[in-house]
Amino acid sequence: MLLANNMIIGLLLFFFLFLATIYSAPPIRLKATVFFDSLANVLYLIPGVIGYYSTTNTFPSLVYLLAFTSWVMAMHVFSAIPDIHVDKKAKLYTTALFLGRKYALLYCAVLWGIFSLLIVQSFVLFPYTLLLFVYPLLPIVVLGNRIPLETMYEFFPFINSLIGFIFFVLIFVTKINA
Repeated sequence: MLLANNMIIGLLLFFFLFLATIYSAPPIRLKATVFFDSLANVLYLIPGVIGYYSTTNTFPSLVYLLAFTSWVMAMHVFSAIPDIHVDKKAKLYTTALFLGRKYALLYCAVLWGIFSLLIVQSFVLFPYTLLLFVYPLLPIVVLGNRIPLETMYEFFPFINSLIGFIFFVLIFVTKINA
């Protein structure tokens, strides 16, 4: 069993390194390929999958994998929106460039909406999971010109940290009381 676990973890690490390489390196260069630029960000999930697999000998459910894939894809596009003009000059044909600012923001809202719905429907820590609907609201607020994208982007680490902290505490308290 240990050898099988090590092989699976080794394959996941290989996949992580492979994605990290082909994201920027020619000839594939996913960074400059519409939709694959954001999908390639699934590599950020791999360390979590390795940790989960290492402690449970199972993979996270498909629902969670799809939810967090949606989250990282949205985050990537959201991060790329301020770079649309720079990417155009550099001839990096990104999802944000392809969609344009308005539709890229809507795309982020849809992806974060999928994330939120998938997590909420799991009923783990419900109703606290309703807090996750802040994510699809962020690009909508930017679209409504309530907050400039650059300002929203600056606050993103604080939003993630606060929500992450809340869920860390909720999960910790749930496990202690179980």
